[in-house]
Amino acid sequence: MNPPSPIHPGTTALRRTGSILLVDDDAAICQSLGIRLRSCGFEVRTAQDGIDATRQALASAPELLILDINMPAGDGFAVLERVRESPATAGTPVIVLTASQKPGLRERALSSGANAYFRKPYESWDLLRTIDRLLDR
Repeated sequence: MNPPSPIHPGTTALRRTGSILLVDDDAAICQSLGIRLRSCGFEVRTAQDGIDATRQALASAPELLILDINMPAGDGFAVLERVRESPATAGTPVIVLTASQKPGLRERALSSGANAYFRKPYESWDLLRTIDRLLDR
């Protein structure tokens, strides 16, 4: 019998693998979401601004990118554009995770190449299901 999942109470745990680059200027989001993802078996690296996110994404080609929009030193759209332009990362799934309430932001993110869009606060279980879907698990 599998132990309860650390992501959602009452579900069975599924051991996951893969590398995720988590980009958010809010250190608390990076820490809490990073802990959840690592507890499921993912390798998680973090960045807190657009320049570091772009550098890490292009240097290490993560299997998935979770990307905030409003950040210092290059917003999430600039990062997404650079990721999509590079042959090494053009096909990398990208999930936009933002607290912004700006109208049309979801549509802009998806038309810019994001594969999924979540607004904070979000349900961890929904995010994990989306990660699994994007990584074909």
